[in-house]
Amino acid sequence: MNAEVDIKLGHKIGDFFLPQLQNAKYRLWIMSPWLSTEYMELAVNKKKAGLDVRVTTSNDFFKNSQKESISKLIESQIRVIREENKKLKYIGICLVVIGIILTINTNWISLLLSLIGAILFFRGLKKTETYWISKLGDGNLTVLQYNPYKMVHAKIYIVDDTVIIGSANLTGNGLNNNTEVMAAIKNNEIAQNLIDVMNNIQEISGLQSISYDTLGKEIEYVEPKKSHYRRWRVQ
Repeated sequence: MNAEVDIKLGHKIGDFFLPQLQNAKYRLWIMSPWLSTEYMELAVNKKKAGLDVRVTTSNDFFKNSQKESISKLIESQIRVIREENKKLKYIGICLVVIGIILTINTNWISLLLSLIGAILFFRGLKKTETYWISKLGDGNLTVLQYNPYKMVHAKIYIVDDTVIIGSANLTGNGLNNNTEVMAAIKNNEIAQNLIDVMNNIQEISGLQSISYDTLGKEIEYVEPKKSHYRRWRVQ
């Protein structure tokens, strides 16, 4: 098997492989436990340009940066559950008004009319719900449940027919500050083999994939985890 291989060890490892991500022509697959927002904007822009873009990461929200990064990859939508029924609303209002008028006589019928009117009014209102979708397309964003004892720690980037693997997360620290090692391997067969692996990462890892709706709620409402100590990992 013939393959072009290039290896880099040192600081600013992003200079070694980030330009390849930026210049992807038809495929950009990313597997990184932690992400930074600017690179997710790159992923979304590549998707808009028509590339096959996929991202696999974790829901480790210890730091807001991971929340913010995932928020760049999903967006909320409104689904209509029940259309507005003006007829029911107007009937309901009428019954409530009649019930209020009849309360002068403190008749139990007035209370019943008001209650029925209120029910009909609210039944006539338009009902919607919020749900979340992936900006990369359904199934193209996989967020695995974070488990510090059984996590997917691999960093894999597939750019067209080139595989880039090593230690660097797609974060500011990973690309600019840490001492990292990355290898770029240009070979279509290797790329296809890793695509198969990434497609089956949930089964391989045994970790649950988080739904987009759950992610949306976590990002919107859940505060960062608080701890009296810093975990061993450094992004």
